[in-house]
Amino acid sequence: MQYIKKIPNFYRDNNGRKNCNFIYVKTMINLKLLILTFREVLK
Repeated sequence: MQYIKKIPNFYRDNNGRKNCNFIYVKTMINLKLLILTFREVLK
């Protein structure tokens, strides 16, 4: 099962204003990988 997640990406443009765009990520695989790596780190 895959679903697409919107992740807000905050950045400053050249004028110093804060902007926000959204990165669309296929989270299912990424989340599993992240959790696995975190578990390895926390051991």
